[in-house]
Amino acid sequence: MTRGLERYEYFCCDGGPHLLLPSALASEWMGVENPDDVLDPATDYGRACAASDKGIALLPVGDGHALVLGPTPPMTAWTVAPDGSIEVYILESWSTDDLDALIDEARAAPPSSSPGALQWRLPDGGAILMFAGDTVDAAAYGTMPIPLQAGLYRVESDARHGARVRDGAAASSRRVTGAEHRRLS
Repeated sequence: MTRGLERYEYFCCDGGPHLLLPSALASEWMGVENPDDVLDPATDYGRACAASDKGIALLPVGDGHALVLGPTPPMTAWTVAPDGSIEVYILESWSTDDLDALIDEARAAPPSSSPGALQWRLPDGGAILMFAGDTVDAAAYGTMPIPLQAGLYRVESDARHGARVRDGAAASSRRVTGAEHRRLS
């Protein structure tokens, strides 16, 4: 294990939005369908890119919704928090090799913006963290299962910034928290 990447599960790709896709909808997600026009708004990836301008957004997929994490994070990380919630961190930029410490600092920092909230239904439990341009069956960047139970979740989002600054570059992250014990249904 690489030092500084030990306490959280990390997922990375070359950019573009990341996606939390309910496992039950895996076969519905088509990613980039048109390699000649990857941002075609009629494709799943094009729709995810358009939705990612909001940072965190719900995107219709089949008879449910995926959670778009954007706009273009090179890396996300997740963990199960002490209260049982699932925390997903969108790492936008950093200037340290110790990303664990960066996330620890972001977790400890007060929110730098007003929290927003979405409601997200997981029909059958389980979610997949992935690059929005991929499909689950043909994932160039791989996929990562996230252990969520079926239910209706409150997704809280706020921007948090780690205190560490090197060479004038601030390390920043965004946090999404959803917990089955906070189920709204």
